[in-house]
Amino acid sequence: MVSFTDRDVRQYKGALPYAESIQDYAFGVPSFKHCDTQAIDRYIAAFKKVFTQIDVLVEA
Repeated sequence: MVSFTDRDVRQYKGALPYAESIQDYAFGVPSFKHCDTQAIDRYIAAFKKVFTQIDVLVEA
């Protein structure tokens, strides 16, 4: 039983297919809590590299 509720509100695997598949088509970027310009620049370079080659990647 889950605390502070009258019923068990947990979902079984497969009950929420769209929510469970979000990682298949979305991505995240770290929040960069500290201004680490070298790390930020590496992320920028990586995104530029992917987006400049998007046509090649989509074909694959």
